[in-house]
Amino acid sequence: MKLPICFLALLTAFTLASCGGGSNEKLNEEQPAASTATPAANTAAAPAATPAITLDMSPQHVELGHATYHMTCAPCHGEGGKGDGPAAVALNPKPRDHTNGAYMDKLTNDHLYQVVKNGGAQFGYPGMPAQPQLADDTIRNVISFVRSLSKTYKQ
Repeated sequence: MKLPICFLALLTAFTLASCGGGSNEKLNEEQPAASTATPAANTAAAPAATPAITLDMSPQHVELGHATYHMTCAPCHGEGGKGDGPAAVALNPKPRDHTNGAYMDKLTNDHLYQVVKNGGAQFGYPGMPAQPQLADDTIRNVISFVRSLSKTYKQ
């Protein structure tokens, strides 16, 4: 099926506006890279580790996360999180399926936070744009909603 050029241009503009643009190469293939860095001996004190992100999985926080997900993530990931949003038509590979518990449950909350806040390029997901405008609590609520989609996550 051939799509009119004006439709493709509109779809591309929508994709770039809602998802931040960029390539989605490796989006569905890569898993988060494990850090292989080791602290150097005899160096100045390392900064304190960031505490692990905990989530409030109460219905109120999941619903708050859903509202943000609807506006920010659903254009690519779809309302149900299956990677089938309207902008996904123009993306290859498709956005991550957040309902895939076998994959999503392997990702830490800290990893998901970093992907949302700073974008996925740092983890090999170049098509996932950064969302620096989102407050920390908002990102935690979005992660709570995403975790609710796989229905296998246990905090």
